[in-house]
Amino acid sequence: GQDDPNNAEGNKTVVIKDGGILIAEFDYDFDNGLVWSEIKVYVNSTGAGSIVINGITLGEGITKNVTMPNVNNVTSICIKDADGVEISDITAKCIGVDETAISCPGTVGDYSCELIDNDTRFFITGLKHSGAQQQPYCGDGVVNAAGEQCDGSAFASPYGSCSYYGSYNAGSPACSSSCIASQGSCYYQSSGGGGGSSVCYPNWVCGEWSECSPDGIQTRECNDTKCFGIPPITEEQNCTYVEILESESDGEEEPETPEENETEGDGGEQQGGEEDSSSQDDGAQSNGGEQNTITSGPEGTPTGLVTGGPEGTDYGTGDMLKWIVVIIGLSILLGIILRALKKKKKPKYDFKPKDKEDTSSEDKTEKGKKKKDKKKSKKNIEDEDELDDLKI
Repeated sequence: GQDDPNNAEGNKTVVIKDGGILIAEFDYDFDNGLVWSEIKVYVNSTGAGSIVINGITLGEGITKNVTMPNVNNVTSICIKDADGVEISDITAKCIGVDETAISCPGTVGDYSCELIDNDTRFFITGLKHSGAQQQPYCGDGVVNAAGEQCDGSAFASPYGSCSYYGSYNAGSPACSSSCIASQGSCYYQSSGGGGGSSVCYPNWVCGEWSECSPDGIQTRECNDTKCFGIPPITEEQNCTYVEILESESDGEEEPETPEENETEGDGGEQQGGEEDSSSQDDGAQSNGGEQNTITSGPEGTPTGLVTGGPEGTDYGTGDMLKWIVVIIGLSILLGIILRALKKKKKPKYDFKPKDKEDTSSEDKTEKGKKKKDKKKSKKNIEDEDELDDLKI
């Protein structure tokens, strides 16, 4: 309308033009708000006419009308009525999701198309979203779209001949709704004696469909189990190709085998770990000649993985802990045995302590004698005192 779009209220008709040329028109309730900066309009006028309008959410039952240039005089278009669409999303045969093929002038479902401005522009109505491109499509009766082998009763060479599908000389091929040709009712008719002929209709047994190719085609091989001399045929059908991204793990080197990580016992030395290498060799000899090595493994594998033992056996972290407990237990037991052996080697008699004991006993004897002598002397003194008393 003529109102200021930034201050519009209620239901208004919005008209978008480019230099006086109508691009789009639609009714909009401005009470719901409209962010003009989010509206994106793309119009292509080279190669093939196309238009995409994004950023407009219409109310229930409201549609928009758009125009786009007629560039190459192909009077058929493909509508991609989806939100956030891009021109590159429209398929070559117009058989994708939310796609509708229509010839101008013409009507398909809720969509209609006509040529305006002396057939220089397309006028398309009934769009909820806005995506359309001028292009041939599968179903227009003309083999003119990319990937078409046929279209209705029209066949591209060599798909229109039964001999293309095998040793057939009668019947006619068929065209699918996706414009892929097949052997249809083709059959082999042989000439019999006396001018007669016999007809053999093959019984086809087909294998599994191949994976979808980047071109959106699947194939499978079919073999005849009834008629003689008919070679196998290949069927095709449309499919949706999904690109599978390679994971980060793809292309990584395979982890080394335990044999590659083992330390060689015949003089082999590992850099920065000669002592560890020798101890591992000793451990390997004590276990019946089998080597048990601890490896860190490639990136992404648990460290401390113990390998060895019977061929094909890998020991995980839990088994490693068990081995540690066993080794500690054996070390304690070995220590006890060594102590017992040391005690056993000790002499039964220690002469030096005995000399001390003898010396101490002699000392005790001398002390005892001295005490006795002291007592005797004391007694003698007392006796002498008594004698003195008697003399007096």
